[in-house]
Amino acid sequence: MDSATATVHGQCAPGFEPVREAFEENFRSRGELGAAFTAIRHGEVVADLWGGWSGPDRTRPWQPDTLANVWSTTKGMTALCAHKLADAGELDVDAPVAKYWPEFAAAGKSAIPVRWLLSHRSGVPGIGLERPVRVEELYDWDLMTSLLAAQEPLSEPVPPAVTTRWPTAGSSAKSSAGSPGRASASSSPSRSPSRSGPTSRSASPKTPTSIAARPWWTPS
Repeated sequence: MDSATATVHGQCAPGFEPVREAFEENFRSRGELGAAFTAIRHGEVVADLWGGWSGPDRTRPWQPDTLANVWSTTKGMTALCAHKLADAGELDVDAPVAKYWPEFAAAGKSAIPVRWLLSHRSGVPGIGLERPVRVEELYDWDLMTSLLAAQEPLSEPVPPAVTTRWPTAGSSAKSSAGSPGRASASSSPSRSPSRSGPTSRSASPKTPTSIAARPWWTPS
């Protein structure tokens, strides 16, 4: 493999060939340097791919065990938990978050609906703004959820880079009387999510009257 070539390795189960095609297309057309992708369906690995380079100098091929920094992976996992609970009728995305997580109602957040957590409209964009948060504290579930529950909305809703998983997971955990992981594990794996899921029922989120009166809460 020379410096201008990115070879894709690995395999896909029958029926998952388009996954490999899309992965290879990233290198051909989208400037991908190096990457890996694995998909597991019903406990079986159906796609295990890697390719490209592990550095910009293009001298070290990407290996099956190459480590990579990742961001926001827990957002998708906790959002999936919320969608599965909504699909099962255990979570109403139009209900106030405080219905499932009473502590979240503090500091004027009582009318914020679950839907806004899933669409980055909660107005609770970050942590560490009122007091510093150490890296090790990010792993303290009780501390992080309590800090977010107590936080006052700070600005017009913006996508939170770090905090989405805690409020979304908090709502999921409260509605299922357990952790997000337990909520996910208890949901039926045989049901496939619909494209017209609970968060896409309307073109825009329903705005509670008490919040709509405040201009900076108006959904954009």
